[in-house]
Amino acid sequence: MRTKLFSKLSLKILSGALLFAVLLCGTVSYASFRHFKNVFESQYNKMTREFAYLALSYIDGDSINGYITNKTTDENWNSVAEKLAEVVNIADIDYLSVTVPDSILHKTQCYVFHCVSAHLAGRLKTYSVGEEEPLDRLEQSSIINIKKLMLLGRPYTEYEYSAEYNYATTAIPVRDSYNNVVAMLSLTKSMDEVMALQMQYQRRIVEICLAVAFIFFSLYIVFLLNVMIRPILLLTHSTQIFMQHHKGLSGILKSIRNKDELGDLARAIEKMSADLTRYISELTSVTAEKERISTELNVATKIQSDMLPKGYPAFPERHDFDLFASMEPAKEVGGDLYDYLLLDDDHLMLVVGDVSGKGVPAALFMVIAKTLISSHARQGLSPAQIFETTNNQLCQGNESGLFVTCWLGILTLSTGELRFVNAGHPQPILYDGRTFSYLATKPNFFLGGMSGVKYTEHTAKLKAGARLFVYTDGVTEATDAQNVLFGEERLLDAVVGCEALNAQDFVLRVRARIDAFVAEAEQFDDITMLDLILKGDDAMKELEVQAVDESLETVNEFIHSILSEQNVDPKLFMQIDLCVEEIFVNIAHYAYAPASGTALVRCAVEQNPRRLTISLTDGGKPFNPLDHADPDITLALEERDIGGLGIFLTKKYMDSVTYEYLDGRNILTMVKNL
Repeated sequence: MRTKLFSKLSLKILSGALLFAVLLCGTVSYASFRHFKNVFESQYNKMTREFAYLALSYIDGDSINGYITNKTTDENWNSVAEKLAEVVNIADIDYLSVTVPDSILHKTQCYVFHCVSAHLAGRLKTYSVGEEEPLDRLEQSSIINIKKLMLLGRPYTEYEYSAEYNYATTAIPVRDSYNNVVAMLSLTKSMDEVMALQMQYQRRIVEICLAVAFIFFSLYIVFLLNVMIRPILLLTHSTQIFMQHHKGLSGILKSIRNKDELGDLARAIEKMSADLTRYISELTSVTAEKERISTELNVATKIQSDMLPKGYPAFPERHDFDLFASMEPAKEVGGDLYDYLLLDDDHLMLVVGDVSGKGVPAALFMVIAKTLISSHARQGLSPAQIFETTNNQLCQGNESGLFVTCWLGILTLSTGELRFVNAGHPQPILYDGRTFSYLATKPNFFLGGMSGVKYTEHTAKLKAGARLFVYTDGVTEATDAQNVLFGEERLLDAVVGCEALNAQDFVLRVRARIDAFVAEAEQFDDITMLDLILKGDDAMKELEVQAVDESLETVNEFIHSILSEQNVDPKLFMQIDLCVEEIFVNIAHYAYAPASGTALVRCAVEQNPRRLTISLTDGGKPFNPLDHADPDITLALEERDIGGLGIFLTKKYMDSVTYEYLDGRNILTMVKNL
């Protein structure tokens, strides 16, 4: 078989080699240029400073002020000027000057001495004593260097490169007998000769690199064509024939006698062609069966999802409580269940359960258990009666031996009384307005395990602002890559600090903590969570506005109305307004730019302990303002970095400022102890 010498692969490989040679040449040339430049800049820096300090030795710093004030010269001035002129001519300096910059704005400088080399005389302007020159022609960096020299006594050296001229400028401070900086001595020396040497050096380096690269490239081409490209083309041609005709190879790969990976690959492809022919026929039948099962599982997933209540808020017409639940199966369908029902205007039923096992059998058993529980609850039975009746019915004909751990509660919304039963389920977490703790009771036997079981009914009192978090063991038994459990302690740590979140954000926060813990580890169990908040006078109130500057007044009025209702000290209003303005204006200017969006403001004053919580949420680009380092307020104003002062004051005025990016939203929460 004949193969093309310059195939697509060979052109790519050769192009890559050529590109590598060019990059290598360019890199070496650039590195040589940078090294040469650094060396001669260092030499010029040292040389010009030696000349500058030589010239400085002739100058009396105490006489500078007199020359500037009187704008006249004397014999001493003439003597110094002659010596400075000698330094200029001997050192081949373009020009040397002693000036006094404007001490306040540094807009102008006044000349004391100004010496120009002989070869530039007539081409450069010569300044006399007391004559002023504006500094606005200089770059901002040069102005800053002049300020540092006059204020801090820091000498500096600057370099300028252009097509017309190249020179180095060195400036050092002139001090009086009291060691005060009274003037600036600067000198400028041309670097044209050195630049010419640099260009010659650079051309020589490029020529050598090109020659070496050409030799390397030529040898590399010969090597690639014979050792790599031809065997690869044979492999490609043979596999293409196999892919097109699905028949055995012609034996051409035996001509590849390489004792390397290419030779191993050729022999492996010959064997693989025979195996693939056999596998293709087997795979066709297996794929058809798998597609049928997958279609049925998708339908089952949809049916199961539709049976669970969804949407947030769960009951939009009710404002006395907040409720959200979610279930994420480990497989296509899961065995966890949750449900919530308003039995009447004053009674809310909550249930969370976990069927033993996973997959389709557990999902079917879950549907039966959920249906039975919901049906009995609507009949007005007590929590214990609901479980006892459901348990007996699940035990009938349960030959597969499946069972359900389950927690069920009925909350009287007007009084906060919670009646609940626990059938072998993990203990829920209760927030009483101050702390999170497990609602620990002795659990009864699980549902479906044994008929005739009696279930104990427990009660708890929920106050306004309390919340109840019910979950399945998929939460606490989530494991990371080292098989370490998430556990009850981590779960309790995860919910602490979430007091200000609504029910949906609370559940999403816990899920985010679980995901961060398990990282890339596979989910082995269904994860179901339900969060209920019983609202009261100190419940979180919400306001959604357009994220624009004009909405700030509306936001302030909203927060002020809540503070006034709760008798918050008006002296705190100014601090709170400043903090809210800093965060809201950042959202308005940057969160959605250049588009627009909304901001959600939540505010509440809790009574025990008495504290203010303000939360601002937006759906813009992820941005954590707390990552910005605090400004160093000990520095002078002109030396500080721009920005950061508003966030610094917000953290100073508030007792707690936290940020998180959750479910595609930025959430910043501020807490002020009252």
